[in-house]
Amino acid sequence: MKSENPTSFHKIIEHLNKLIEQYKANHGDISQSRLRFFEQEVESFKLSKEKKPLETFDFLKNIIKGEFRYRGGAKNPQISHQTLLKFTKVFGATGISSHAILQKLDTASLMAVKAAAEKDPNSTEALMQKAAALRLYSNCQKSTFVAIMGAISPKHAVERVMDLGIKSSQYTEVVYTIVHSMISEKLYNEYYTEVAKRLARLPSAAGKRFTRANVCTLIAIIEHLHEKKPRRCSHVGRFFAAMVTGKVLELRLLRFMKKEHVDTVPVETFLRSLFGFLVTHTPVDHEEHVIAQIMSLSNEVSDVSGWHTFD
Repeated sequence: MKSENPTSFHKIIEHLNKLIEQYKANHGDISQSRLRFFEQEVESFKLSKEKKPLETFDFLKNIIKGEFRYRGGAKNPQISHQTLLKFTKVFGATGISSHAILQKLDTASLMAVKAAAEKDPNSTEALMQKAAALRLYSNCQKSTFVAIMGAISPKHAVERVMDLGIKSSQYTEVVYTIVHSMISEKLYNEYYTEVAKRLARLPSAAGKRFTRANVCTLIAIIEHLHEKKPRRCSHVGRFFAAMVTGKVLELRLLRFMKKEHVDTVPVETFLRSLFGFLVTHTPVDHEEHVIAQIMSLSNEVSDVSGWHTFD
């Protein structure tokens, strides 16, 4: 994926598009699958060969990993074109039977598959190590990270999180883990936002607790935006906007932003991302709700100096 050759890059994009179409043919509609995020990312990379798609595809690990499987669950070894070239070279030079050579090559392929399985980047052990690298140290944080990263869709992620047996005091930790994982990625990843929204929309007490947890997490982040990198602030802005348009959070949480930090680069980046997303991505049927939120916010800060950025 790091090729500097434009032709090679376009071939990679074509290959990814073919994989998507094959998946659609076998599994049907992907609108509720994490594969739709994969498709969106592929589309965004068509105009630039500088991006590295695989760095942002953590949420697709299971789909990519399970592309080729036997019904029994074993990996289906694939012979690469390099292997076929090796076969042609050996067969032409020695005259050894093709059956003998292919058997040897197939054995090598099976060994490679076995070795790859042992180094599965989506295994619980591997995800635990990645959680530690992201400074997620508590058992709740690590378990949440494994649950969401090992899922195949936002719905599946919610099911896995709820299967953890979360205590009432751990809801904020769960949401913190989701948001922290989201802002740690190089590019904004909508998957985390979908998981957070679904958790907040759970019925009964669970949904209310997750909504409060989202509020607490965003307040803590907003109060310290000026200390964060602009890229992370941009991610937080899009996340917050999506939660506002989804009627999970309210813009009045911006009250917790300190006016002396409004003119800093991180906070300005956050605000541009937040309101830019609200303007361009608010669904038509939610426009009145968002406008009312903005008007309410405007009334609250109209008499406070230093908030001219909102004008």
